Amino acid sequence: PYGGHWTLEPTFLGEYPQDDRTMHYALLLPTSQVLIVNGGNYDFYGSIRYPVLLTPQFDQIKGTFLGYNKTRMNE
Repeated sequence: PYGGHWTLEPTFLGEYPQDDRTMHYALLLPTSQVLIVNGGNYDFYGSIRYPVLLTPQFDQIKGTFLGYNKTRMNE
């Protein structure tokens, strides 16, 4: 009723099949970035050791959310 809704983002954590993970931790940083650490990729690829940093992108003029800039970080 307040305009919010959930949507499915098929490549939310990355473009590669290895980026799809389960049992991970998501930390909301003071910079409004989200740090995704640990987790596993089912039985296909095993454990995932690289974190993913999600930086929100906004349209400053329209005031709308555009999505996240995804950055793979070193182990």
